[in-house]
Amino acid sequence: MQRQVSLGKLRGLDPVTLEVTITEALRRPMGQLDAASLVDLLALAEHEEPPARLRRDLALFKERIEREISDLPDGHVWQEFLDELARLDAERIAEGTRELLSTVARAEGRAAATAEALAPLEEVWEEIPAEPFEMSGQKRRVEKHEVMNTSESITNRKGIGIAREKPKKARRSGGAVRSGSGGAPNRRAAPRANPVDKEKLDFLVQTCLERLNRYKEAGLAENILIVGVRKKAEEQFPGTSGQDVQAALKHLEDIGRAKRSAGRWLIKGRWG
Repeated sequence: MQRQVSLGKLRGLDPVTLEVTITEALRRPMGQLDAASLVDLLALAEHEEPPARLRRDLALFKERIEREISDLPDGHVWQEFLDELARLDAERIAEGTRELLSTVARAEGRAAATAEALAPLEEVWEEIPAEPFEMSGQKRRVEKHEVMNTSESITNRKGIGIAREKPKKARRSGGAVRSGSGGAPNRRAAPRANPVDKEKLDFLVQTCLERLNRYKEAGLAENILIVGVRKKAEEQFPGTSGQDVQAALKHLEDIGRAKRSAGRWLIKGRWG
């Protein structure tokens, strides 16, 4: 499988830097671009005043990508594409891209499940407007390695380590060792866990179940599920966080009512 190209952070670059960074990528098929680069390029193509020297290439790119998205088959290929989009911040998906996906999903001859798979994303888009692509006016030097990078798993990157605390020196008080390997450890009281709001947890658990039951076949991407549940919970429990929803999902997993697979949550009773 050919590795996908990642263009890094495009928003906020100046027109000259953009041109250097994306010119070659605009000629690549959709499958060779990671989801973040794809949606940012489509957002740039909708810009009122894209870089003059890129306008024609952007227009051709947008037209070609729209055809490629329209040609995506129903089933797992369509679902995998939506899963990649679901991992991005919703505001990055331009209005034109959202409209295109809705049109494609409901085109004549499409399976009903295709539109159903898009529905959770559309619910999030109703609440979170798209952010226009913005450019800066200040040029910066572009390093050769920044022009085009292939995406890779974080597990393959070097230099990622776990910080370790240096052992503390022993402290003496009145001749007795307070801490360190030579004496008894200095015991500290364990931090108290935040009290669990059972009413809130029950509400979130029930809301998670309701949403997952609506999408029994394919389940829901975790971040889409979290956004939807938080939105509903805000009315009754203002300040509900993503961690609160994750706690509810963990509870469902612990009691065997739901399971997480490949970044998606599904009702376990149906799938076993």
